[in-house]
Amino acid sequence: FLDADNFILMMEDLGNATDFSSLYKKGNQLIKDDAKLCAKFLSDLHEQFNKVDKNDLMANRKLRALNHEHIFVYPFIETNGLDLETITKGLQTLANKYISDEKLKIKAKELGDIYLSDGDILLHGDYYPGSWLNTKQGLMVIDPEFAFFGKAEFDLGVIYAHLYLAQQHDEIIETFNMCYKKSDEFDKQLFQKFIGIEIMRRLIGLAQLPLELDLKEKENLLEKAYKMLVG
Repeated sequence: FLDADNFILMMEDLGNATDFSSLYKKGNQLIKDDAKLCAKFLSDLHEQFNKVDKNDLMANRKLRALNHEHIFVYPFIETNGLDLETITKGLQTLANKYISDEKLKIKAKELGDIYLSDGDILLHGDYYPGSWLNTKQGLMVIDPEFAFFGKAEFDLGVIYAHLYLAQQHDEIIETFNMCYKKSDEFDKQLFQKFIGIEIMRRLIGLAQLPLELDLKEKENLLEKAYKMLVG
């Protein structure tokens, strides 16, 4: 529905809809059919849009640089201006040991460099419940402004991090395991590291979520993320 010569693009109004941020509320679970759809969409995206040349098509460097700052840099700056105590009492003290961990900072730097490097797979770039729209026609994927050609492990790592943050049942995580088709080149260790860094940045970084987690639950998630990143 695109006529590029005449600068015409046909779009559809999906009507009144909300995103899937409600999944972060305790007890809310993604239904299995939606989990299958989310996994299949990502699998199809990663499989069907391989980059055929090495020009700057979809490099999206400015928005990628912005995202890089929020994910890999900002959460580990000691004087970043964010008061985590206003979010959860005791979270700042908990976060300080990670913010001052030099091994963790090195891993975040290495991972950030990988994120900034170009790849051959088209990524959504911000694939989490806030980018899924719940409409009368079913689940729709929105907000592709961070899309670029990179590594599949990033997109998948982000969504798995949010499944953990939203306390989704093992059945939902297993549905993603079954419905997303990993390539032979898929790096499981890199995937785990991207899970870890996304959990950390959402708990101690600027891009906070409407989580209903207490301090102990956040502590457990941060420990899990640290092990994924540092071992």
